[in-house]
Amino acid sequence: MLLPQGHGLHPGNGVLRFFNLSTGIFVRARLPLLTDHHVLDSPDGVLLLQHNLDDDAPIRVLNPLTGDTAELPARTPSVEIYFDSLINDQEHAASLSVGADGVAMVAVVPFSLSTIILATTRDRRWRVATWNPRYMGVPSVSFQGKIYALRSSAEVGTYKRTVQIFQIEPQLMRIGPSYPKLIASCTIGGIDDSFDLVECDSEILLIHTKYSATSPEFLVYKLADLILGKLVPVTSIGGNVLFVDVARRQSVSSRAMLGNGITGDAVVYLVPSYGRPQQYQIGSGTWSDVAGDVSDGGTVSRTYSLVDHMYNCCDCARSSR
Repeated sequence: MLLPQGHGLHPGNGVLRFFNLSTGIFVRARLPLLTDHHVLDSPDGVLLLQHNLDDDAPIRVLNPLTGDTAELPARTPSVEIYFDSLINDQEHAASLSVGADGVAMVAVVPFSLSTIILATTRDRRWRVATWNPRYMGVPSVSFQGKIYALRSSAEVGTYKRTVQIFQIEPQLMRIGPSYPKLIASCTIGGIDDSFDLVECDSEILLIHTKYSATSPEFLVYKLADLILGKLVPVTSIGGNVLFVDVARRQSVSSRAMLGNGITGDAVVYLVPSYGRPQQYQIGSGTWSDVAGDVSDGGTVSRTYSLVDHMYNCCDCARSSR
């Protein structure tokens, strides 16, 4: 996770800090490119960068830990609308994949435009593919070069929702037209419930939020089970912790949460009736407090914990994977 500037979490000396979500270790790296570039996204841990002023400059891929870079085609008038849409689009996805020929490809999907733009390090321009809006799905998650998107809709005549999960494989688009593939579908939950996707320990999870007048309930399903038609929630997620109501949904190892009062196998959520984040144990269905505080516009005691960081200064979270 790339820690954003502000709130005392940035050292202010030109060196950026990264937080390992698995181990809890901080790593510092000097990234000169970020003096005149900004982060579009961070597929699979690399940074996708665009020059702040020069639209003719190539889009760059940067490994923040090694400093290695690669160049993609510059944005041109034909794709400007798609890059511009990423600025305020909280539900776009990006992926990085490597073909059998060893050529790297980056794909970006602004779901609001039902479009995917993609290019390899050998291309001279970005390619654009569109699909019927009925394929449009949010939320989304990128994993191992593929993009997974979720769409939920109310069942006609019932109080339930139909959840569909699509898979997008950008590498197939190098060969010919390829559309989002429906890989799982189920009828689940109430009409007011919400759903999210998150990657956790090399698995895609579906997070089902069941709202109530006081505190919500969370059910967690493995995508692998849903593909097989098994609609059975899990009671353990390997001791990890899920953040689902921040700008970018995250899975964090409980080892990285020491000192936050978090025990693992939990969902951390800002409970409106309580005004502070709490943790929901998916095995027992119980709530408990966590360390950290959330600003309500007044003066608060800051802990600078990961929980505090997630809720108080994660507007930059789309560049933090």
